[in-house]
Amino acid sequence: MIHFIQHGLRDKHSHFFGETLGFVQAAKTLKRDLQVWVHARCETQIVNTLGAQAVFPVQTDATVDSDPVSAELTSFILGATSFGGVLSKSLSPIICAADWVFVAYGSQNEAYGLALWMQSLAPEKRPQVALFCHRPELRWKVDASRNMVSANASFWRFSALMFDKIGAKDHLHLFAPDAHLASALRKASQLPVHTTGLSTPYFLSPAQAVATPKRFDIGLIGEFRPERGSGLIPDLLAALDARRPGLRYALQLRQPGERETVQQQLAERGFAGDLYFLPDTMLEPAAFARLIPQMRLMVLPYFPDRYRMRSSGVLSECIAYATPCVVPAGTWLSDQVQSGAGVGSVFADWSADAICTATVQALDQLDTLAESAQKKMLPWRQQNCARAMLERLT
Repeated sequence: MIHFIQHGLRDKHSHFFGETLGFVQAAKTLKRDLQVWVHARCETQIVNTLGAQAVFPVQTDATVDSDPVSAELTSFILGATSFGGVLSKSLSPIICAADWVFVAYGSQNEAYGLALWMQSLAPEKRPQVALFCHRPELRWKVDASRNMVSANASFWRFSALMFDKIGAKDHLHLFAPDAHLASALRKASQLPVHTTGLSTPYFLSPAQAVATPKRFDIGLIGEFRPERGSGLIPDLLAALDARRPGLRYALQLRQPGERETVQQQLAERGFAGDLYFLPDTMLEPAAFARLIPQMRLMVLPYFPDRYRMRSSGVLSECIAYATPCVVPAGTWLSDQVQSGAGVGSVFADWSADAICTATVQALDQLDTLAESAQKKMLPWRQQNCARAMLERLT
């Protein structure tokens, strides 16, 4: 049995639902037994669709203490004890050594929670555990080279020592989608950390993606928030409009009232382009996927410091749907473009002018990029999917 833990899953408005659905479908294809475990307040429709058990009261990045001095320690203790406690209550009665436990989004909190749980199990009942870490700990500082990390490694080290102390170190398998992140976690934990692909779900076939009509020249979609460049977008659109008039843009917002603010900011900058506002709400995964191939070019104006060692589900879907992208240098995103896994252009500075220049460069070679992007779809999908992950680990 595979116990798939997606403890942040509460609704359809995130990567969590689509990825979990992908694992359920992959397990059926591979004839593997899989049980899904989700957040205690997960929507009933999702619980029924996935055949899930809704048991976890706390998700990975929940804020439990706002005091900057004690916040990390409080989060570690409370997050770990809550996570481990749910495992003890829900999984201990049914677990066996032949089982696997997949924790889809993990951190130092989940690592220690797993250690506490494994300590409570008889050695002959302990399963194999896979913990997937998609980003550095929130308080880690990563330099531009990605070789230097300023971090308090004691939480990871303590968790690893706990596994070693109880004789369960060989039961823990750590994974990260970014080689730099894997290296940093390896140093922090002193445990092996393996690089792996993403578990991106695909709601359109390659043929469907290619056949989708292009409604927009440039897309700016995904969550509208500061770390994804929301503050730069008015200046960026105005700069693009001045250098390439006549383009049609699609912009996805997040909260009611943001449209009026953006419209006012654009008017102040003299923007005269054709801008289409997507609904002021989070889209379900399938609806979001259908939007991507409608863009000739996707611009991801992300803050590089937050993505030095952090993967991007949006970029993964763009590659899978043959959509070239503009991405920040010195990040996991630029690694994919520069390695040839994806296609697009890279901006070196997090500024509207630099992003505009990289966007214009991509526009000037868009036919070539679009042709190349179609060749990247299938290899990317084969390496970045739930099935590949299940085949590798079980």
